[in-house]
Amino acid sequence: MNRPNPTLRSDIVCLLVIVFSGLLAYANHLDNPFQFDSVRFLTENRMFADPAQLLTWEFWKTEYTSRSGLFWTFGLNAALHGMSPFGFHLVNLAFHLMNAVLLFLITGAALEYFGWEGTGNERRGVSLFTALLFTLHPIQTESVAYVMSRSELVAGWFYLTGFYFFQRQLAQGNTHSSAAWVRVTLLTGLILVLGYSIKPTIATLPAVMTLYFLLGKNADDPLILSLRRRALWLTGALLIAVSLLAAKLISDPYFLAGTPAAVEQIGRQTYCLTQPWVVVFYYLKLLLFPFNLNIDPDIAPVTSWASPRFWASLLVIGSLLTAAWKRGRTRLPFFGLAWFFIVLAPSSSFVTLLDMAAEHRVYLAAWGFFLFITLALLNVVRRVSKNPGKRRTLAGTAALALLIGCAGLTVQRNAVWSDELVLWHDALAKSPNKVRALVNLGHAYTLRNEVDRAIEYYERSLQQNGHYFQTYYNVAVLYLEKGQVDRAFEHFKIAANIDPTVPDVFGRLGDIYMQRQQWKEADAHLRRAVELNPGYAAAFRSLGILHYFYLKDPKTGAAFLKRSLFLNPGQPDADKMRLLISRVP
Repeated sequence: MNRPNPTLRSDIVCLLVIVFSGLLAYANHLDNPFQFDSVRFLTENRMFADPAQLLTWEFWKTEYTSRSGLFWTFGLNAALHGMSPFGFHLVNLAFHLMNAVLLFLITGAALEYFGWEGTGNERRGVSLFTALLFTLHPIQTESVAYVMSRSELVAGWFYLTGFYFFQRQLAQGNTHSSAAWVRVTLLTGLILVLGYSIKPTIATLPAVMTLYFLLGKNADDPLILSLRRRALWLTGALLIAVSLLAAKLISDPYFLAGTPAAVEQIGRQTYCLTQPWVVVFYYLKLLLFPFNLNIDPDIAPVTSWASPRFWASLLVIGSLLTAAWKRGRTRLPFFGLAWFFIVLAPSSSFVTLLDMAAEHRVYLAAWGFFLFITLALLNVVRRVSKNPGKRRTLAGTAALALLIGCAGLTVQRNAVWSDELVLWHDALAKSPNKVRALVNLGHAYTLRNEVDRAIEYYERSLQQNGHYFQTYYNVAVLYLEKGQVDRAFEHFKIAANIDPTVPDVFGRLGDIYMQRQQWKEADAHLRRAVELNPGYAAAFRSLGILHYFYLKDPKTGAAFLKRSLFLNPGQPDADKMRLLISRVP
């Protein structure tokens, strides 16, 4: 009878520890409601009334650049259990745990590939601690607890699956096999295609694979020697490619922009100049000191190339990479840092986005930094004590304390995500100058039917920034509910000026003009409403009443009423409307 492989058994125990630790840390988030954009994209999204339409090849193909793969996963959730948040959270957590398991395997393979000096148990310990840091660190809560951040989780799973397959091919010594490279190329291509339908982060996978492959080679390797001989040509080709990309980015501000609004409100140059500061003094700071996490961080923009903040950030990045390259016994610490910066690059360089910083962007990149920190801490332990037994005790105690601390902070952060009021009051306390927290608090109090509190926060947001259509519209509706028609009218008018393409604003204004007996203005606004939305049954009804009774044109009024009934035959007062129509010859 064969005995079980002790190495395999130890690895299985490690994987179980990772999974159960993650389940314990995130158990209190499974009953959380949808938050932030998850409400708009999921619960208020009419597509989920028939989720089967999201699970088709046609949808995946036509909406490919709009993250069709991500919405395919949401459609599957909705088809299986409706719009219950529990199922959506469970899938998010499942992907997070699968990614952590993959990173345990990837870390072990990387330690072996780079020839890291250590026993088998030490390698397993490094792999386990790195994977547990990834699992339990509180900066990951935004990716796991915020349902719309599933893009990070699923794209990360594709990324890590492809990278681990690549590692396995290298470990099998197939670097000179054409068949092996064909397999790697085909699988990488498939993963890029599928992963891009989730999030463009996947585009950095070939760069990470190439760097990993080259850094693991010895200086006298024929491939490295060949690349050195062609260094001038390769550098020239790289400079040409970078120059062409830079020229395109400068000439077309909307090229590789997240949204047109980001270009118009922030601008590519400001975004690019600010990102080094964000990476060093926001993301890296939170990875080292995970306190004051914030769904809406307030980042002061860097607007000048001469800014000390810009150059100080670049100096820190350069110093970290230089130190990792020169002082490491292997290239693994350097690769960890390079992974962090490369994976983070799409959202933290020239791809202009509306938010200067968002914690979920660090999700996959964080592994590289966790690996770097783990190796650095282990190096410190080795310097402190030469006794293997004491080293194990010291390393184990420090690791356990760090992981318990991270898990506790994660549980606390999950609780913040459990309630919309708690989440946005937390954001407002940390970013008092940001409008978004005030707007979302107005929305939260509206849902609780606390109209006066909702109006208070909406009005505060307008004092800070009076250019948001939705805020003017929302507070106008609340004023209307309170019977303050004049205040409602003022806010609806401003909303219509900000965005003259929203039919409901003109419909509301038309109804107010009717109350004021300003018939011509009412007619003009209601007609504009149905021009913008030919399916606007309520506006057709108002037009019918206006013409039937006040403009003394019953025939036209009856025609409008018929149209309204056709669009919504079950509306209130439908029988009275039919009676009015029947009286017109």
